[in-house]
Amino acid sequence: MECVQTAAAYASSTSASTGSEAGPQTGTRAAKQRPQQVEKHAMGAMEDQRALEAKPGTVPVLMAEVRYGIVFGEMNEVFNGRLHRTLKFVGLLCAGLSATSLLQILTKAIGTEAIAIWAAVFAVLAVVCTALIAAYRFDKRESEFRAAKAAFQELESKGWGMRQDLLSKEINKIRKTAPVGGSWLASAAYNRACEELGHKEYHREMPGVVRVLAGLAS
Repeated sequence: MECVQTAAAYASSTSASTGSEAGPQTGTRAAKQRPQQVEKHAMGAMEDQRALEAKPGTVPVLMAEVRYGIVFGEMNEVFNGRLHRTLKFVGLLCAGLSATSLLQILTKAIGTEAIAIWAAVFAVLAVVCTALIAAYRFDKRESEFRAAKAAFQELESKGWGMRQDLLSKEINKIRKTAPVGGSWLASAAYNRACEELGHKEYHREMPGVVRVLAGLAS
């Protein structure tokens, strides 16, 4: 994950600059400054360790990928579920509006020709919604993304205690069985994952349309 790797690079540069601040001191002033220098060097060593741990392929970075997988799976699950239910509702509504019993009632008010046009429009919309649901199986995709999210969540619960190679193998295994998600959700999932990992400052800019669509998946 770039947000973790970028933070590691920043930590590395910070530790380098911190560790170079020690200089010659004399007398009482040197004695007072010595504990502060020791603390600064200790902090620098900790930052060096964090930078080392955040290198690509290490457990912290792999666990960040797991967190991204959870977020990406959840957003695709929500989007496909909402799309399926919306299309189903619209299809049923249009089918009902084109029903003969309702049209006969409306005929008395606005005339036969207008009723025929509206009946055709509603019928077409109902067919389109039904065809989209049958073709893309949004309900099935919702279930598949839910399963992928659950797999990443299970891996996250035990990932910190796994070896790097085994953790990487498990991540790739889940990815191979997971469905292909919407590419336009990748940036939104990345931003949310970075925020959950405590690196909100690494957010990527998203076009307005993508932000709107991402809102439907939140």
